[in-house]
Amino acid sequence: MPDNGIRELKKYFTYLEKDRNPLDTGIWKDISENLLPYREDWSKTRQKGKRRATKIYDSSPMNYLNIFSDGLHGNLINPSIVWFVLRLPANFKFLEDTPEVKQWLQDIQESLYYFLQESNFYSVMRQYFNDGGALGTAYLTLEEDLGNGKLVFYCLHPRECYIAENQFGRIDVMFRKLKMTARTMKQKYGADNLSQQVQQALLNNPFTEFDVIHAVYPNNEFDSRKLGSEYKAFASKHFENKIGDDGKFLRQKGYDDFPYMVWRYFKGDNAPYGDSPAVFALPEIMSLQSMRKTLLRAGHISADPAYNVPAEMKGEANINPSGMNYVGPDFNRKISPITSGINYPVSIDFVKDSREILKRHYHVDFFLMLEQAERMMTAREVIERMGEKATILSAGIGDLSLIFDSTIDYIFNLKMLSGELPPPPQILIQYMAGKRIPIEYMGPLAQAQKRLFETRGITDSLEVAAPILQLFPETADLINKDETLKDLLMSFGFPQDNLNSPEMIKQIRDGRAAQQQEEMKKIDA
Repeated sequence: MPDNGIRELKKYFTYLEKDRNPLDTGIWKDISENLLPYREDWSKTRQKGKRRATKIYDSSPMNYLNIFSDGLHGNLINPSIVWFVLRLPANFKFLEDTPEVKQWLQDIQESLYYFLQESNFYSVMRQYFNDGGALGTAYLTLEEDLGNGKLVFYCLHPRECYIAENQFGRIDVMFRKLKMTARTMKQKYGADNLSQQVQQALLNNPFTEFDVIHAVYPNNEFDSRKLGSEYKAFASKHFENKIGDDGKFLRQKGYDDFPYMVWRYFKGDNAPYGDSPAVFALPEIMSLQSMRKTLLRAGHISADPAYNVPAEMKGEANINPSGMNYVGPDFNRKISPITSGINYPVSIDFVKDSREILKRHYHVDFFLMLEQAERMMTAREVIERMGEKATILSAGIGDLSLIFDSTIDYIFNLKMLSGELPPPPQILIQYMAGKRIPIEYMGPLAQAQKRLFETRGITDSLEVAAPILQLFPETADLINKDETLKDLLMSFGFPQDNLNSPEMIKQIRDGRAAQQQEEMKKIDA
């Protein structure tokens, strides 16, 4: 990655801009105009007050997209439930029973939930899911509002974001092009760092807008042994995107972690941008809008048709309800509607077919499964159906778990550096030596998959083994009963801090054994 100053960074941005331009003027423009009207303005900021959605005549595609995004929100990151927990890696599971480790994991988890709850994370994520479901690529970032002590999340307009991948297919370069007023630039960067043009605008019209680029990319000077932002893993440079003198950077800093969480619904070709259900269903979306436009026109013609009016009756014909028109014996002098011969049923069938195809693309049947059920289902049937459908859906949204991982890890590192999180216990440091703590997701979608595979595997196995266990009770010794029940409880999201420690279990069992011995002594006596 070139790092020789603003001129080289501008050149790199030009390459990224040229690479993305066919999407801006092609498929993304079509999707926005027919499905996502609040993302219509690709070439420049939309004129204030200008009407949107001028090509939308059927709102069902937007409705299915909203069901999709709301369904993801409710099934993955529902704020009313515990949707993620911290779990140690399998080879360090024994540490979870250590009281201080158990308490630390619980404290960290509760703190992370608090940080998210106090921020705008949940409200922003609905727009994030909408962007991913419509355009295939969505961008999330966050910063600290130090004055209020809160995190602020932003779902960026895809128009602003230009990305590139590394050799492993991960996004590690982001150039963000945005418009800022001279007043905002002064507040953000300070007056001394601004160009003469911006400083002049501050005097004449502080609301004049300028193009600013924020470039984030792997730092050539990265050195984890050195302090200072210039040695962090990712370089961060802000500069004016202007013609002529390049001037100086508005701001230079660095990040330990890549600060943008980029979700790509489906990664198909070699381009860094993703595809979406809307990309695959664009023919149905555009034909549906066209058919609905035609049906509306046909309905108007049928309800209010054109009329043949004799020339001599010009200005005298009355075609209003109960209108009176007097004609003589000449048949040709009658006012008559022009028949159109419109065949409504055929057009309506086409509309229904397109809607059904769109429903399948957006998995509406999964998110509304119980509402659309034709009959009452047993709990087992519901679990099995939800698990099967969740398996199909997970192929398209699998990358979201990586996005959530990055987001939670970013918050964890940010708050750990600021001292707002307690340091890990010494035993955890000793064994894990700085390794990442994995995150396990517990939302309804993840639960449906676990119940289908993990839980079902245990319960079905026990059901098959039950006759053998009855005939040969000693075979029960093969099963670790404590771990089996623990795995079942955990797969249903049972709180970890509600489980007794091994020491407590031993104490309870020793007490029970002692009580049984006392009772036996009384019987023998």
